[in-house]
Amino acid sequence: MKPGGGRPTPGIRIELGKGLWSRIDIGVGFMLRLAPPSMPLESLEVSQPVMNAEGTDDRPKLIPAAGTPLFGAYLFIDYSGAEKVAHQRRAIRIAYGEGGNAVSLMNDRHDRIALVDFIFERLRSASRRGVRVCLGQDHSLGMPVGFARKLAISSMLWREALAAFLGGTYDSAAPAFHGVGQFVRELNCWLTDRGRKPYFWSATKAELYQVPGTDPRKGEMNSCAYRLTDRCRSGSGRGNPKPFNRIGDRGTVGGQSLLGMVRILELIDRCEAEGLKLRFWPFDGLDITSPEYEGAHVFVEPYPSAFRPEGVEQTDANDAIHTALAIQEADLQGLLRSLFDLSDLRADDVPTVLFEGWIVGNLVETTRA
Repeated sequence: MKPGGGRPTPGIRIELGKGLWSRIDIGVGFMLRLAPPSMPLESLEVSQPVMNAEGTDDRPKLIPAAGTPLFGAYLFIDYSGAEKVAHQRRAIRIAYGEGGNAVSLMNDRHDRIALVDFIFERLRSASRRGVRVCLGQDHSLGMPVGFARKLAISSMLWREALAAFLGGTYDSAAPAFHGVGQFVRELNCWLTDRGRKPYFWSATKAELYQVPGTDPRKGEMNSCAYRLTDRCRSGSGRGNPKPFNRIGDRGTVGGQSLLGMVRILELIDRCEAEGLKLRFWPFDGLDITSPEYEGAHVFVEPYPSAFRPEGVEQTDANDAIHTALAIQEADLQGLLRSLFDLSDLRADDVPTVLFEGWIVGNLVETTRA
């Protein structure tokens, strides 16, 4: 930069090595590396992108370390519980990578409804090309079994239970989902009308949602607010899932999960109608190598805070990128089979996990603080 007559311009002030910088075109990605003090900066090489016959960038690829990867593509979404469509489009971020190609953030911006179309079209395109996709988004896919018992739907299969819960078909007076505020308020009323304690609550938006300001289920030991996986530690030691019945507060995903579950059911219906094989781990089997998953795209539940490296800022984009990257790297290193294998669960816990689901990377039979 050259000094001017106005305010200083933020940026890098180049004192030495101007020739090096002049050889980097605008818009070209590059990597900085520390060099020995004795090495003249002008002598450092600038590696240019290698262009293939189609004119696309052949960047370095991750090479599988052992065996054949389970998947050919990785699609992960940082979801949003925002009410306004414009806010959803800003907050929902999508990361995607194929094979060993670097995972990147997609420019596509969608609201929750349009996101279903996007995922469906991606899966359909991948199926036509023979590419198997591992995908997921950051909200609970299942509800706590203790809560499901209160609604008399705990004996149903996961998909049936979700449909009954959100459709209100488990009781003639039960509410159907038409929005988070309406649903949590009416469901609490349905419970209290039957002499039971309300379920949903919020510490900061109790008045807005017309729900209790403290947890009415606190201290209950019947797995009503937390799923089994929520109470277990992650392999990284990071991440602190909040209870399913807490909504609207910073870091909670209760409302986001309700909104996401509605769209998950819609995606399932569309894939079944099209004949696309989409499965959900671990609901369709505890072990990813079981026949039910063969040839299928597989939807999983990540918890981004457990995958995002320490020191990396928590943003929607970083959550999507680092989740996709962690799953891709685990697959290419031959570790995904063990990560997606819950066959060592205690026999008593198997029905619970098949109903509630599991956060990828959480450790079986551990208890977090």
